[in-house]
Amino acid sequence: MYDLEDGFKFWRRVDIIRGTALSLKEVTTQAGLSYELVKVQRSLNRLPKATDVCKIALVLHVPSEWLITGEADDPLDTVRVANTDEAQRVLKLMRKLAISDSMVWTAVEIVLDTYMEEMVPASYPQPSATY
Repeated sequence: MYDLEDGFKFWRRVDIIRGTALSLKEVTTQAGLSYELVKVQRSLNRLPKATDVCKIALVLHVPSEWLITGEADDPLDTVRVANTDEAQRVLKLMRKLAISDSMVWTAVEIVLDTYMEEMVPASYPQPSATY
C-alpha cells in the first residue's frame, strides 16, 4: 500500500518533467484522462490508477516506474528524466541511431573506440567492448 508521501512525490515528479512547457490540463488531455479527476487526485496526494500512471508517463516520455519510485534502472531512463539540453541531445542521437543501418552503427563504434584510445587517459577505467 502507498502513503500520501508517495502521491506527493509522484505529482512532484510530474511537475518537474512537464516544466512550463505543458500544463497539467494539457497532460491529462493528451493522456485521455479526466482533468477534474486528476485535480482531485493531485490535491489529495493520491496516486492514479496504474493504467493512468502509464498514460501520463507516455505523454511525458518517461518510464512509469520513475514517476512512481523516482528510480531508473536503465541508463537511458536516467537520461530521459534529466530535463537538460544535454540529455535531450543524447536522446535525439539515440533515436537517430535506433533507425540507422548497421553501417552507421559500425562507424559510430569506430569513432568511439578511436576517441577512447586517443582522448581518454589510460588511467580512466575503460568500458568492456561488447557490441
